[in-house]
This record gives sequence, C-alpha cells and structure tokens, in this order.
Amino acid sequence: MIRKIMIITLILSVLLVTGCAKSGTQPTEEIQETAETSVTDVESDISNIDTLDEELDLGELEDIEEELDAIDW
Repeated sequence: MIRKIMIITLILSVLLVTGCAKSGTQPTEEIQETAETSVTDVESDISNIDTLDEELDLGELEDIEEELDAIDW
C-alpha cells in the first residue's frame, strides 16, 4: 500500500514539475518584429499629435472676448 502511494506521489511530482517548467525557447524574430512595430506605432502617434496641435491652434481664440463683447445681446 505504501509503495503504491509513493509511486502515485512520484508520478504526480513529475507531472507537476514538467507542467510548471518554463520553456526556454522564445523566437527572437517575433520579439524584434514586435519592437519595430511598437516604435512605428509610437512615431505615428507622435506625428498625429503634431497634426492635431496644428489643427487646434488657439491663436484664433485669443480675441474671442473682444468679439463677444462687441455683440449686442
């Protein structure tokens, strides 16, 4: 009986160790492609911010108070 329990414990231990072990193989090409994609995305986002900044120029709003005061309500 003790022998069966020890064998079952050994089998469960082996399954636990093999199931939880990390696989040391990671494709470096995939990691590099992901990094290049991230850099491209960031550059694109930055250029979009510059475009939005130009579109949302506040120069037109500087004289808005004077224009609103000039309107007869």
